[in-house]
Amino acid sequence: MLIHLGNFYHTTNRPADAEKAFAEALAIYRDLAADDPAAYQPDLASALGNLGSFYLEAGQHAAAETAFAEELTIYHDLAARDPRAYRFDLAVTLNNFGRLYTDTDRDAEAETAYTEALAIRAT
Repeated sequence: MLIHLGNFYHTTNRPADAEKAFAEALAIYRDLAADDPAAYQPDLASALGNLGSFYLEAGQHAAAETAFAEELTIYHDLAARDPRAYRFDLAVTLNNFGRLYTDTDRDAEAETAYTEALAIRAT
């Protein structure tokens, strides 16, 4: 619910409230995933993706990259265990990296990220 609230605040031009809601959701999912990784790692990864996208759109590229990197690590692990369930999420995360790299003039890295995302989607 906090992620949805964060998205609402973001789309209604309330960035401070959005960041607070995303950060609170992230803290909750970190705690839950620490206690029960199998149940809450997907939610943690999703919260990281939302926060990373928020930072990307705000031009906070270093913060976005940090969030996306942690999200990518989680989805790599999840997709290795259950590709059918998590390969789409892994591809979306790689696509987010492509956007980040494009925005920061890292074209070769953007191309690699987009190519990896397409390869995953094609399987």
